[in-house]
Amino acid sequence: MPEPKSSREAILARARSLGLEKAVTGFPDDVVSAAEAAAKARNAFEGPDNASDEPWPPMRVEGFE
Repeated sequence: MPEPKSSREAILARARSLGLEKAVTGFPDDVVSAAEAAAKARNAFEGPDNASDEPWPPMRVEGFE
C-alpha cells in the first residue's frame, strides 16, 4: 500500500480504517482537527520515566499500616 502524500490524507485513511467512514465523508475537516488535537494533547503529556512507576502515591487506610 503506498504511503499517503500528506498528513491530512494519512489521518483520513486511518479514520476510515477504524470504521469512521461516515464521519470522514460528512465532516473530513472535523476528523482532521480532532486527530490533530488528540496528537497535540498526547505529545504534551509527560509520562513517568519508568513505565512501572505509579502516577500517584499508593493509597493507605488509617489503622491498617
